[in-house]
Amino acid sequence: MAGGADPAALLPFTLCCLRGGLLEVWLLLHWGLLALSLRCLAAPDLLLRAMAYEALGLFSALLESPAAPASVNVQPDGLHPSHVKHDFRERAQLAALLTYARNSVQRPLQRLPHCLALWLAEASCALARGPVSPGFALVSKALLLKEDLDLQQLPRTLLRGLASGTPSAAAEQTWSVALLVAGLQ
Repeated sequence: MAGGADPAALLPFTLCCLRGGLLEVWLLLHWGLLALSLRCLAAPDLLLRAMAYEALGLFSALLESPAAPASVNVQPDGLHPSHVKHDFRERAQLAALLTYARNSVQRPLQRLPHCLALWLAEASCALARGPVSPGFALVSKALLLKEDLDLQQLPRTLLRGLASGTPSAAAEQTWSVALLVAGLQ
């Protein structure tokens, strides 16, 4: 990842935080560690991909878990209560995205194509930002249309953003073009 942080250093940090309940999950999301984990699904290094898959499994379990009362120290399933924020509105959409990603994987530790991992990472950022994000509506629609993502559907999702006639069309078009360009690099 040129110009960015080293995923080989950040993924162990992410795993440590998720396993130990050191930071709230919404904070890790807004730091981009979910996006980094999704992006690493395209990494050629098997160990990096294995850490990414483990982090995604932990993120998924935490996002799908019910909110814990503040007085509970440890949840019955072993998840630390600090992982769950009561007013975290984007939880359901992000959990759906991780289910979507899980359904796209056909074998253990599968290396995803670059553009698919990039789309999943950017989709997580769009969903974490909520409806103010230019890609939020496109990602939400894509999650509702199909239970998994394949390479034939990905271009249609981005082209739908280019042909958008919504009031926020310019922002959606810019988001789609940026993803298409990044996917070609």
